[in-house]
Amino acid sequence: MIRTSTRLFATTWQRVLLLMLAGASFAQIGYAYFAAAPLAAPLDPVCAAWDRQARLAAGLQDAETGPTRASPTDLLFRLRRARRSCRDGHFSLARADYDAIRILAAAARHARLRLLAPRM
Repeated sequence: MIRTSTRLFATTWQRVLLLMLAGASFAQIGYAYFAAAPLAAPLDPVCAAWDRQARLAAGLQDAETGPTRASPTDLLFRLRRARRSCRDGHFSLARADYDAIRILAAAARHARLRLLAPRM
């Protein structure tokens, strides 16, 4: 009878140690995946120039004009997708997105100027 109780205790203790080991393993994997990974790789110099031009054209960087009225969510989505494409090496796709940002921003500025222009 004593032997059975010590055996149950050892089995329970072994289970606790096994659970602690599994928890530590998952914690280590989670740390390696989330905390140790770099947040964002730097942009390629060519992409950095395109990015700067697109941000200026879209009004995302200029404090005087503020953001454009052409769906800022679309502009931000395209900007993030262009940056991701640059980091992945898809330069033609990134260039197309940067061009689309500039075209959308120019169209929004043109529409804003037409609204402000006096009508005859």
